Formats: sequence, structure tokens, C-alpha cells
Amino acid sequence: MRELSPRLVSAATSSVPCYIYDARAFASRATEVLALVDDYFYPIKANPEAAIVRAAIGAGAGLDVCSFGDLVIALASGVKPAACSFTSAHLDEALARDLLATGMSVDLDSLGQVALWVAAGGREAGLRVCTAHARSAYGSKFGLTPAGLAEAARVLEAAGGRVSTLHLHDAHADATPEQMADSLSAVLKTVPEGLLASCERVNIGGGWPMPDGMPVPASGLASTFARLRARLSDLGFRGRLAAEPGEWTVGPSGWLAARVSAVKSHPVLADRLIVVLDTATPVPCRPSRAPFALLRDGAAVSERAQDVVACDVYGSANTGLDTIGVGVSMPPPRVGDTVVSAGQGAYARQLTGSFNERTVPEGVVLR
Repeated sequence: MRELSPRLVSAATSSVPCYIYDARAFASRATEVLALVDDYFYPIKANPEAAIVRAAIGAGAGLDVCSFGDLVIALASGVKPAACSFTSAHLDEALARDLLATGMSVDLDSLGQVALWVAAGGREAGLRVCTAHARSAYGSKFGLTPAGLAEAARVLEAAGGRVSTLHLHDAHADATPEQMADSLSAVLKTVPEGLLASCERVNIGGGWPMPDGMPVPASGLASTFARLRARLSDLGFRGRLAAEPGEWTVGPSGWLAARVSAVKSHPVLADRLIVVLDTATPVPCRPSRAPFALLRDGAAVSERAQDVVACDVYGSANTGLDTIGVGVSMPPPRVGDTVVSAGQGAYARQLTGSFNERTVPEGVVLR
């Protein structure tokens, strides 16, 4: 694991359990996104901490909104609504009217949403495209089929409106950059003829490649985005390319720190330890593939190769759904030590509930 900063070590040893976020590191990553695409809509749901939202805006990003609560956060942040975009599988009449009142752009997820939007007075809208395929982590959960896109376009045009954006929302975390570009290109080819060329924007969503739990560097994505832009041009698109990565940007800027409450021998694997942390965790918790570190007496324990052991790390919920890490390499932990798990800046605290007499860990922002 890369060396922990003194600020991070101090927060991890004084506020446990806690989620720690580095706002400056996140702002730097948001800037990297804007070097690859024309518009970045930071997804508030990934991490709604006020300092993180402000850091996104300060870097030049807009905001991705997917609920009424997100809308409240966006309006309170001072960002211009025109720099934001709404997309969600849920949209009711009240929220549609609120969005219309702000002038925020919307990407609609179903024919039902299109009908609701038009009935509320909306005319221009984007459409989310179903990207379900064998590699997708979302299945068929989001978006319209090609036939649905054509029908939605007709409904908007009949109301005097038009389709402004095509939004592709898929998961590419375990894909290579080339596979991500190929997947997106394959979906774009299914769009009804003429619809892509008439749009002002294509939004490729989030879920950017993160092999082994760590993001592909921006430098490794530059050629991929150049290829994607060329393919869009071949299909007649001349507009702006947008994206909304959350985990790729804010994930690496966050950590979960918690004290060790138990260390046991593994019941099956003789060379592995079971480590239980005194903390609530996201449920269901995805085992982190990002690095871990061990703190003792207020300092990081050095990882000498001869002393490192493999550990399965759990939270304290009485369920098998709170596995924080599997086969994690670290110095042999002791009860009272602090384990720091990297890559926990996105979604983790938001999906952590109060369970088994343990409250949600506080959020600490490093500025």
C-alpha cells in the first residue's frame, strides 16, 4: 500500500471507526476526467459529503442527480442547474415539476418517464439506452431498448420537443479500456438511424475500468477515448462527450478505518487469519481489492515480507454479508490495532446501515 499521509494516520487513529475522504485528491481526479471528456457530471450518490461536492464543482464538474435529495444537495451547492443532469429509474410527477422549474436537463429511463415528462410540460430530454450484455453488472435494469428509443423520440417530437442526449450506463470495472470502448460502440450501433447524429451529447456513464480494485490511470484511457470519439464521428455524431464516473474518481480518495476486535485462526486455511473489526459496514459489502494497512500505537506497521500474513477481514454484523477483504496481506494484527482499507470513498458509507448496535461510522474530510 502507498504510504499513508500523517493527516490520514491522525484521523484513522483518533476517530475510529470512520470513513476518511481526501478532498484535494478527489479534485485532482475530477480534473483528470475533464481532460478526457467534454462534460463531467459527478454523481452525488457516490459521495454526498459537502466538501466532496464542492471539490467536484471547483474542478469544473457539474453534478449527476438521481433523487429529490440529490436535487436539494445540488441546489444548495451553488452550482448552476444547467451544469447538472438528472437520471434515475424513479421519477414521479412532483420531482418532474421540480426539475422543470430548475431548468436542469434530464435523461429519461423508460417510456413511462417520457409520458410523465411530457405531461408535466417537458419537451426536450435525453434518453438512457439499455446496455445489457453478458459482461454487464446491471443486467437489463436501466434504459430503453432500440425500439423504445424510437418510440420515445416520436412522443417527444409530437409534443414539440426532441431528444438532446443519449445516455449509456453500464459497468466496465473488470473490463479493459479497449473492452469498454468496444462495448459502448456496440450499443451505439443499435441506436435508430439519425437519432445519434441529431443529439447534442452522448453520456457514457460511469463504471470505468478498475482492475484489481484500482482505477486504470487517466493516461491509460486517453487512447481509448480517442478511439471512442472517432467511432462516434463515423456514426455521424458531432456533439459533446460526457461521463459520470463516481467510483473511479472518489473511490481512491477514501478509506475505512476501524479497530481490530478479534483475531482468530482460519477454520480451513492454516496459513490465514480471521480478523473482525469493530464497525458496521456496507451490506451487502463487496470485499475490497484495494490495499490495506495496519496501524499500531499511532503509526503504520511496516510490511516486511517475512512477517506478512493473509487475512480475511470482516465487520461486526452477525452476517456473512460484511466481508471487507479476502486474503488481505498485512503484518499480523493484534486486538486494538487499526486496519485501514483503501478504495472506500465511493458508495461505502452511503450503503452502511445501523445494525447490531453499531452506528454508521462518521465521515472525516481531509482538505
